[in-house]
Amino acid sequence: MATPSARKAALENAVDISGVRGSGDHGRITKDDVLRSAAGPHTEPPIALAQRAAVEASNAKAAASSPVLAAPAAQTPRAQNVAQMVNQGGGFVPPIPGVGYGSFKVPPYRPVNGDQVIPFTRRRRITADHMTYSKFTSPHVVTVAEVDLHKTSRVREANKERYKKEGLSLTMLAFAVVATAKALRETPSINARVLDDSYVLFKDVNIGVAVDSPDGLVVPVVRRADELGLRGIVRSIDELAKRAKTGKITADDLSGATFSVSNPGLKGNLFGGAIISQPNVGILRMGEIQKRVVVVEGPDGEDHMAIHPVMFMALSYDHRIVDGVAANAFLWRVTELLEKGDFEV
Repeated sequence: MATPSARKAALENAVDISGVRGSGDHGRITKDDVLRSAAGPHTEPPIALAQRAAVEASNAKAAASSPVLAAPAAQTPRAQNVAQMVNQGGGFVPPIPGVGYGSFKVPPYRPVNGDQVIPFTRRRRITADHMTYSKFTSPHVVTVAEVDLHKTSRVREANKERYKKEGLSLTMLAFAVVATAKALRETPSINARVLDDSYVLFKDVNIGVAVDSPDGLVVPVVRRADELGLRGIVRSIDELAKRAKTGKITADDLSGATFSVSNPGLKGNLFGGAIISQPNVGILRMGEIQKRVVVVEGPDGEDHMAIHPVMFMALSYDHRIVDGVAANAFLWRVTELLEKGDFEV
């Protein structure tokens, strides 16, 4: 990992960038790191030298004192890939899957009668690697909103049979996606992607929607969601869900999302902070809908207690480029749209 200016300096000074230790965030190699390397081998800051020596001493001590636990040094291909990334430059030493970190070593698995060892499918491996990469790359922040769905639920109840006759399912997910698309258009910093030393604000609003398939959850994309309206969103989600359940989902269906919405379904929970789907900078997770006692203002201007369907929605966002003001504004707008229930059906 190196900045463009560092790569340019490496070319100009004939420095092999793979041998440079980075001092930037997550071990990123900076221009100053390259210039120090070009000046001579003894220009590494004393603090960096001390930190490196401490890590190496700790690893050596752990290996000597725990020969059994250190056995996983016969690394899996994935662990070797991580180790290779570390050796290619960058002062940050990440944990190695299946091995450990520093003086901590993962104990080896000892089979017990009755255990089931289930190999990863290709999709499960991709998902696992994706989630690990996302948590490693993006500093996640989670913020939660409580949404009173009384008005939106009434709109849904009044129209779901009409949609059903047309072969469409008018779900709360569709309303949430419509509200999300509108809020993304108004808060462009959430509809973005981080590049090397910059970020891009996308013109199109393409929302990935998690749906179930025979091989597990997949996230097909509703393209230009802000231009479709409720009926278009419902139709798109229905078509994608049917293709996913029949195993006919394509790579094109799964690519190009600029934001994601996750719905745990009927057997959900109060709320949860989802892991961001890279390279997006945010994901909105719906919680379960439950009837709760809420305080509403009556026609007389007085406060009254009522029983309404309520849902908690959690926004996970990438704090590298999304600050709390933008994230809160986005989630507040989604909440406002769902609470007003002003949808064209």
